[in-house]
Amino acid sequence: MDTSQSSHHDIEGVYTYTVNEHTIAHERWQLSLQNDSHILVRSLFAIEGRTVFGMDAQFDDAGNPHTFEGQMHEHSGIISTSLQFNDHTITGVADGQQIATALTESVYLWSESVALRTGLCRAIARSTTDETTLSICRIGVLDQQLRKLTPYLLHAQAFVVGEETVELIMADIKSTHVIFEWEHSPPQHVWFDQLQIPIQWYWVTRDAGGESAAHHYRLTRYSHAISD
Repeated sequence: MDTSQSSHHDIEGVYTYTVNEHTIAHERWQLSLQNDSHILVRSLFAIEGRTVFGMDAQFDDAGNPHTFEGQMHEHSGIISTSLQFNDHTITGVADGQQIATALTESVYLWSESVALRTGLCRAIARSTTDETTLSICRIGVLDQQLRKLTPYLLHAQAFVVGEETVELIMADIKSTHVIFEWEHSPPQHVWFDQLQIPIQWYWVTRDAGGESAAHHYRLTRYSHAISD
């Protein structure tokens, strides 16, 4: 997309990912709000300084995905995925396999990158108290039960809890608290700001022995810039 003649709003940040308050990884990301109402997000996810995967996606202002690019570094080599979304299909190549999935409704992207979930957050009407059902295209990386960087379709329910203030390292941020739920997954809590960018993501898992683990993404760096 040529943006040489358009102004845009650049936002960048870092999420710190912890499990039971132990730091596991960091996600560095950049988001560009174009004046043609398109949103471009780029993200790199690293564990102990080693980049594990990178993702790019483009959305419209309502959160509908247009493109997704992902690359994961495995010991056996690099896995790549390139997808295009339109009103009726998802097409592209995922881990060497051709993808052509018919759609009966709009889908929203749920990727391993928290930054790329901005599109999903934009699908939520913050003023509603009703349950919202969303069609999700989930693209996993860390989940061992999913084929890497391959799209899966599912339905999720979203519940707006309300407006809350989240205390972060750099500031207290007014946010909207939403819970996402779908089958065979623990409830996912997200808090997003006025730009509907996630500033905190939280869920709890339990293993076969009943031991729980608290997973938490916190925004630990956040900056804005506007340029022509």
